Amino acid sequence: METLITVTWVLVLVQMLVAILEFRWSSRARRAVKGSHERYVLLTKRRVASWAYISTLVALALVFILRESYVVAGLEILFAYLSIKTELKRDDDDWFNGRWKKIKAGLKTFAKSLVPKPMGGLSPVGA
Repeated sequence: METLITVTWVLVLVQMLVAILEFRWSSRARRAVKGSHERYVLLTKRRVASWAYISTLVALALVFILRESYVVAGLEILFAYLSIKTELKRDDDDWFNGRWKKIKAGLKTFAKSLVPKPMGGLSPVGA
């Protein structure tokens, strides 16, 4: 039980540090010129910090489940869900913008390469 309490406090401290960094980068990005390299870098850092924050929310939820504190675990999961929903909606000009389209296109190309090509000169059955 002592270990779970220590893990909880470490996760809470990491979560607070990440939240402060995310707020700092977000507020600096708001002042930066839209489309500038500075804004691009700051919003990329903010997005990474945001996903780290979400990870600590999920980890804390698991720790609270182990500690049998289900109400707090439920709140952590709710906050994680809302944060993920917000992050997936956000359309900032960061490195991750449009990344899913590129990943999907790469997966389609890979899947097409796995499908065997028909043998040349043979007609299909039933033709």
